[in-house]
Amino acid sequence: MRIATARVYENGISGILKAQVKLDKTQQQLATGRQILNPSDDPAAMARVLELRQEIANTDQYQKNSDVAIARLNLEESALISASDILKRVRNLAIQANHAGLADSDRQTLALEVRQSFEELVGLANTRDANGEYLFGGYDSLTKPFTVNNHKVSYAGDQGSRFIQIGPEDQVASGDSGWEVFMDIPTVNGNGVFVTAPAPQNNGGGIIDPGVIVNLSDWRQDKYTLSFTTDDTYEVRDSKGELISGGGYRSGDNIEFRGIKTAITGTPIVGDSFTIAAIGPNTQNKGSAILHHSTVVDSSEWKQDIYTLSFSSERGYQIQDNAGTVVEVGNYQNGRPITFRGIQTKITGIPAVGDKFVISPGTKQDVFSTINTLATVLENATGLQSNTNVSSAVAQAIQDIDFAHNRVLDTRAAIGSRLNRISNAKDGNSYLSIQLNSSLSTLEDLDYSSAVSKLNLQTLGLQTAQQAYIKIVGMSLFDHLH
Repeated sequence: MRIATARVYENGISGILKAQVKLDKTQQQLATGRQILNPSDDPAAMARVLELRQEIANTDQYQKNSDVAIARLNLEESALISASDILKRVRNLAIQANHAGLADSDRQTLALEVRQSFEELVGLANTRDANGEYLFGGYDSLTKPFTVNNHKVSYAGDQGSRFIQIGPEDQVASGDSGWEVFMDIPTVNGNGVFVTAPAPQNNGGGIIDPGVIVNLSDWRQDKYTLSFTTDDTYEVRDSKGELISGGGYRSGDNIEFRGIKTAITGTPIVGDSFTIAAIGPNTQNKGSAILHHSTVVDSSEWKQDIYTLSFSSERGYQIQDNAGTVVEVGNYQNGRPITFRGIQTKITGIPAVGDKFVISPGTKQDVFSTINTLATVLENATGLQSNTNVSSAVAQAIQDIDFAHNRVLDTRAAIGSRLNRISNAKDGNSYLSIQLNSSLSTLEDLDYSSAVSKLNLQTLGLQTAQQAYIKIVGMSLFDHLH
């Protein structure tokens, strides 16, 4: 077969170029440390490499998010520790103020310190992080959440909490709303079943506590009046004026009647009276049904309003809001839970047609109002009734401050739980990152020893091809003609 000289030249040059391409690829692999330089080198492996890179980038972002959340939660924890110290100080000041031997000027001095604590607490509630965002503003972290006008604190934030992604399916709240921490605090005024209160015309030093239910089956929902017939004897009458109970009084002793227990401390005088009023039933109810304590079971559906549950028949009921709109209808079963708008309650007993029960929001008060009320009482504590007024105010303030302090402690406990979650998530992300990088390295990283050996062979191959080409080019017939 005849082979043209041009064909020989082309084959030689083609071989040299192919060897150079392979050598160049190996050199690039050694320079970059990667065995896959282009998707066309290994499409399936390259697709997996891209997936791994995205997962690694996401994991790195989760770690950064975790660090941000830790910083914010640690700052919130520090602010709440300070808030806890302030509340303890105010509580101690209230106890100091409740001393009969104090002069008006002494209480004025204590009131001044209470006011200073008030200002400190507002400042803590407006704490900002390193980015200038307010910790307790909820979602609206750029608006100052708490403002003061004439000792009245207003909240401009919302009730949400910002969540940060710390894992593929894990989010954690990076803060708490100021509404939940400082504003929406239960008070001593009410236990969910009845409220106790002194008559405004009382002249003695008696102070009534909130009271508790000790036997719900004996409780009769009504408005009761506890009056002192002498300095050391009392009687209890219902809303119709019928005598229910009575006895001798001794400061701090329990007073029990119709399933409830309360106590009065101090020195009441003849004519002083206190009310124990139910917060739920209509006093005109004719049946024997009892409304039990209601709870919020779904805060996202709860709409704060006053609802009336009424019976249109012995087995049928409907629930209306304060505007008269029917929000729920159903059939009554003794003791079966009744749920509507995020609230769950129940009624036991036998209701009569037309019986009504009121389900209203529990008494709540912001901690600032609690402190302000205490300061105001101390500032105005003058005259013969000053000791009694202060004692009554201090009794309520101490319990309300305890409620607020418990809320702070509960929030701190929640923060600790979140920090543990974040720590566990970071550990998991670190382990996952190691595994992902290991998998990526297996697919992408170059085996240098193998690549260097390959480079040496390819270099030798290229040199051989070049020398062979030179030999072939030198084999022309014209070189042998003389």
